[in-house]
Amino acid sequence: KDLDAIHAALHANDLVAAAQAAHNMKSTVGYMGFAKNIGQQLAGFEKACEQGKNLPDLQSDLQQINSMVEQARRMVKKEFT
Repeated sequence: KDLDAIHAALHANDLVAAAQAAHNMKSTVGYMGFAKNIGQQLAGFEKACEQGKNLPDLQSDLQQINSMVEQARRMVKKEFT
């Protein structure tokens, strides 16, 4: 949900909304035990949005977050199946 919101916000070039969605997602991944990797990446992304980093760099950062989230999904799925 939050990851989709980040994508939508970047697509709309709304860095405030992207930063807010990253902040929200940071809490969720922290609760799930991924604060050190995904959470830190999200914190950097949130700060970059707040500082007005250029869109191509933010999109690249988001691709890295996507990869990390997908890896976490696979780990969780493997653990519970």
